[in-house]
Amino acid sequence: MIRAVSLIFLISSITSCIVFKKSTKSYSPEMVFVPGGTFVVGDIFEETDSDATPTHEMKLSPFYIGKYEVTFGQFDAFALEDKIPLPDDEGLGRGDRAVVNVT
Repeated sequence: MIRAVSLIFLISSITSCIVFKKSTKSYSPEMVFVPGGTFVVGDIFEETDSDATPTHEMKLSPFYIGKYEVTFGQFDAFALEDKIPLPDDEGLGRGDRAVVNVT
C-alpha cells in the first residue's frame, strides 16, 4: 500500500519524464518502473480537511518515472532548442538545481 504522501511525490516528479533534445545529442533521463497498485488517499490523522475526507481507495496504473529530478541545465537546453521561454528560477540559480515553474 502506498501512502498519500508518496503519491504527491510521484505526481510532482512526473515532469522528470520529459525527453530533452540538445543540439549535439539527445538526453534521455534514467527511468524507473513503478508497478502501480491500490492505496488509501485522504486525511487519516485528524480527519479535519474537508478536501481530503473521507478517505478512499485509489488505483494507480503502472508507469515509468525519471529516477532523478530534471535540472535547469537540462530543461534550458530543451527550451532553447525548441525556442520556448525559460522558466523563472526565482533567484535561486540554474545549472544543476532542480527545475521549478514548469508543467
